[in-house]
Amino acid sequence: METKFYNTSELKRHPKNPRKIKDSKLDELCLSLEKNPEFFWSRPLIIDKEKTIWAGNSRFLASKKIGLKKVPCIMLDLPEEKLQEIMIRDNTNSGEWDSLLLNEWKVENLIEWGINIDSRKEQIDYNNEPGKKKAKKVKLCPHCGIEL
Repeated sequence: METKFYNTSELKRHPKNPRKIKDSKLDELCLSLEKNPEFFWSRPLIIDKEKTIWAGNSRFLASKKIGLKKVPCIMLDLPEEKLQEIMIRDNTNSGEWDSLLLNEWKVENLIEWGINIDSRKEQIDYNNEPGKKKAKKVKLCPHCGIEL
């Protein structure tokens, strides 16, 4: 498997993509891709030989919104059943963010990386002192950091 760049005009979104992205979350993903294009290179779109996107539909939408003309893709020549499995696996959230996200990582970095922590600031144990509230588990996409 090799990652190649394809023109966004060549690609088609899968009509049965099971996950939708809301406007505010799409904006967050756009910002993430603009600030960190390396992320997109490490998570290319999965397409079939007809150039239909099986994994990465939200990244594709964000790439078009920010004006990218080419995006990284991996073309797979697999049976439809296997491509369906890949689509579902790509859209399944497995795991949750642990309190380590907010207590062990620099808040400034999390914000810069596009993780919305405003609603959780009161949960952060900035000094890791006993008796202070610990961060609660938060469900975020393991690939792009968007809260689910």
